[in-house]
Amino acid sequence: MSEEISQLQVFKNFKQYLRLELGMADNSVEAYLLDVEKFAQYYKKNIINIKPEEIISYMAFMRRAGLSLETILRRLSGLSCFYDYLLIEKEIKVNPVEFVSKPKKWDKLPEFLSFEEVEKILEYSDLSSAKGMRDTLMLETMYASGMRVSELIAVKTTDIDYKRGFIKVIGKGSKERIVPIYDSLLVKIEDYLPIRHNYFIKDRDEGWLFPNKNGSFLTRQYVWQWVKEICLKSGIKKHVSPHTLRHSFATHLLSGGADLRTIQIFLGHTNFDALASAYGALKLHNCEHIAMITNSEPNVYDFIKSSFSSIPIIRYSEKDIDNILSIDLLVITDCKQKKRLGKLSQLLDKSKEIIIYDHHPDYKKDIENATYISLNYGSSTSIVVKKIIENNIDIMPLEATFFGLGVYEDTGLLTFESTKYEDIEVVGWLLKKGMKTSIISDFVKRDLNRSQVFILNELLLNLSIITISGVNVALSYATSDEYVDEVSYIVQRLMVMEGLECFFSLISTGGRIVLICRSKTPKVDVSLIAAQFGGGGHI
Repeated sequence: MSEEISQLQVFKNFKQYLRLELGMADNSVEAYLLDVEKFAQYYKKNIINIKPEEIISYMAFMRRAGLSLETILRRLSGLSCFYDYLLIEKEIKVNPVEFVSKPKKWDKLPEFLSFEEVEKILEYSDLSSAKGMRDTLMLETMYASGMRVSELIAVKTTDIDYKRGFIKVIGKGSKERIVPIYDSLLVKIEDYLPIRHNYFIKDRDEGWLFPNKNGSFLTRQYVWQWVKEICLKSGIKKHVSPHTLRHSFATHLLSGGADLRTIQIFLGHTNFDALASAYGALKLHNCEHIAMITNSEPNVYDFIKSSFSSIPIIRYSEKDIDNILSIDLLVITDCKQKKRLGKLSQLLDKSKEIIIYDHHPDYKKDIENATYISLNYGSSTSIVVKKIIENNIDIMPLEATFFGLGVYEDTGLLTFESTKYEDIEVVGWLLKKGMKTSIISDFVKRDLNRSQVFILNELLLNLSIITISGVNVALSYATSDEYVDEVSYIVQRLMVMEGLECFFSLISTGGRIVLICRSKTPKVDVSLIAAQFGGGGHI
């Protein structure tokens, strides 16, 4: 009761602040108070200490309720004023509304070009001259990489890594990121280099990949004007700018392809399911240690550091791999494709026996001479724990909790359509073995940091829903120049927030492009769709 009285008193003081300090008219005061009261009614709790993601959740609620953009913006303005007041009164340290980007429009993806329109532009390009070849290559590079114009014209010939297939890009704030490009585009760039040297380089080579006629820096204005002219020539009526190509890049990836031939998904950090299943395999087969080449997700790292520092993990370097002559048994979990193993794939030919535990569908599995234990469960951890149960291997409460984290994380707290009876059965057994649900709540259900709130906000603002064969399919994308961890968890939060049944999201973070597919309906097999991009049920 005291908390309710405290909040009521804050509301009364806020009302006085609006009247006396800001000098607002009575109608404006009542409107601001109503905005705050409606927010409090939505959460049914004390709203003084609120998180930015809760503001975003409220935005999503207002959107679903069909409120106009003007109403949503006005309510956010009222809330921002309320939290500014709390800042002045030193009740809070930051205004949570300030973290949130305001919507400009809903339910519509930015304008983009279709596959056919991009091909049409390329067909109308002049390849008979050096200038035409340069400009056409610029357009394809922009489309294929999603680079900004400012990034494109700043690329130097030394920024291209032909062996690994990427371009080093300097983005906003002078931050460096790596942009993957497909093989056929690399070939075109290599073919263009002699033409660049013979026709554009004069007295001194400044290194620009796309120089102007004098060999110097090409201007943004030129690129904008050229894109406009080529679109007019090819009969495209849309208002097209270089930024439209960025949206086309994201949208075409989301819809399944474009002419990108080989879309590279950069795998990075190890999540709970990958590491927990690996630890389970270590117990099951009496392995010596767990080999890793990537970092763990921050929440995984925090758990291991605080609770499970004894887990035998070795991070392999190239030298370590080279020094290994033979392996009696290699156990792989949560993966069945060579390229997803990275450098560790070199161990395959050195292994006498290979066993693979994985819950993803068998599309594109390519590890030869291996025994596959591949079951359609919600997590790889469930498969391994089932084997532990069958072999009567005892586990400690801390191990049960670790396994529980793997199951809960990859099944979305047992809410994903991919969750099976066996996953729930495993959770029941883990509870018997002392699994601590409070710890799982701490590490799986967690607050978002500022960068994660930004991605969540961007996904919500860019959200578009289309209906295909009676299924509402949500599409969205977000971009951040800096690396943002645990994006799959952010996607899960948005699905719950918006009540989405099928969601495809493309997230570019720190030069790493991640496609995350989620479905709660059996009508959409996201595993099959993700397999086209080299992924499993989720990427």
